Amino acid sequence: MAASLTLMEAYMVETLLAAGMTESELVHAIKTADIDAILEKDDSFDYLKFVHEVKDDPERIEQAILSGYSIKFMSVYGIERILNIKFNLESGKDYTLEEHRFLGIELSSDGFASFENMLSPNWVITNKKENDSNITFDIVHKTQS
Repeated sequence: MAASLTLMEAYMVETLLAAGMTESELVHAIKTADIDAILEKDDSFDYLKFVHEVKDDPERIEQAILSGYSIKFMSVYGIERILNIKFNLESGKDYTLEEHRFLGIELSSDGFASFENMLSPNWVITNKKENDSNITFDIVHKTQS
């Protein structure tokens, strides 16, 4: 079973990975509370608070970074931001967002597997189509499926 992160923890992890930190460097920086190494990559979040909060359960954050994770709860904005931070996708350019529905998202097979694991249970993937090595799909809120 995948580790579970809050949406804010996911933002921080994905921002640091997108900034060029490797998974092992990130795990090491968190475990050793090396805030300087983290701030060297990004200073847009309160990483000191993050490192302090996860120090009591370092295995959870390590598992999340190295093996994937689910997000406890995601809002529309949360999905939009994760798609941007982790996959460099933008609403209106790479997919359509209308009435709490994300339409026409395309990811690699690996990217889809990662995203599917992290998507919180209040959302449902629909219209999944595989083509070559990519997967196109929509996301709708569970109340609309």
